[in-house]
Amino acid sequence: MATTITSDSMFYSPDKNEVSFEGNVHVVRDDFRIWSEKLIIYLAENETSTSTATPGNDQPSQDLSNVEKIVALNNVRLESQGKKGFCGKAIYFQQQEMLQMEESPRLEDGKNTISGEIIKLYTRDNRSEIIGGKKRVEAIFFSRPQQTK
Repeated sequence: MATTITSDSMFYSPDKNEVSFEGNVHVVRDDFRIWSEKLIIYLAENETSTSTATPGNDQPSQDLSNVEKIVALNNVRLESQGKKGFCGKAIYFQQQEMLQMEESPRLEDGKNTISGEIIKLYTRDNRSEIIGGKKRVEAIFFSRPQQTK
């Protein structure tokens, strides 16, 4: 699945195995879109891939498909399957296919909203978990109007 990331600037740190995007970051995939001020892609260590320079190229070679996690920071907004999410920090764990929203997370599905201290969205299983902690879970649901016979 293709992922397109646009931003004002990008930095690659081979010693940290990470790629950082800063300023007006926008991520587009078939299944979701994310906006944030900063986005960091952490690359997993790969025994067959090294972070050494290739001949004739000053840039280190790294398998960018080997993503461990993606962290979006500051004014994070996301859209997926008609739902909208807002938070200060979002972490996508590639292996678990789980998006964890932190720092005042809120999910909206139409008029319905849910918030808590941490919201976990398991994309593979299409399920979610909301954790209260210091901030209790709050859910606001609107029922459909009853039709009269």
